[in-house]
Amino acid sequence: MTRALIAMVGLTFVLGRATDAVGQAPQAVPSDRAAAQDRVRERVVRLLRERVGLSDDQLRRLAPISQNFDRRRQAIFREERATRQTLRRELSVESSDQARVAAHIDQLFALQRRRLDLAAEEQRELAAFMTPVQRARYLALQEHLRRRAEEMRRRRGDAPPRGGGRRGPPGGPPRF
Repeated sequence: MTRALIAMVGLTFVLGRATDAVGQAPQAVPSDRAAAQDRVRERVVRLLRERVGLSDDQLRRLAPISQNFDRRRQAIFREERATRQTLRRELSVESSDQARVAAHIDQLFALQRRRLDLAAEEQRELAAFMTPVQRARYLALQEHLRRRAEEMRRRRGDAPPRGGGRRGPPGGPPRF
């Protein structure tokens, strides 16, 4: 596979997150980061070929779609993070404004709907050149890579632990 194709396959938000997890260690210098990103891209391309069964043509078609949806997904995640932070601040005051809390909860559900709509739109576009089996394998690979990237960030201390680590003390209010 040519280096241009490897570079073009910037894969979805998975690749962006996996690349961040590998390439942003505090001691990493720019050339080390670039080399790590290249290794991640090459591994993802190999996995897309081996596990998903994509051809060179399918990989070329996937690249711009995944970049587009990655950008849009990241915008939703940033908005969701900001909404959760605002909700946390509102809940941390002694007398929370009920209307604002309700509005933030509604916003979180709206963002979840947008995320689901975006995923459905992405699947429709992928269906134009991937078989249903390839799409299912692609989803599984995305989830696997997402979890690996999250685990790598957690090991470095960049992400909260999954599950119980996101809640406050027992008996206290849940964390958002």
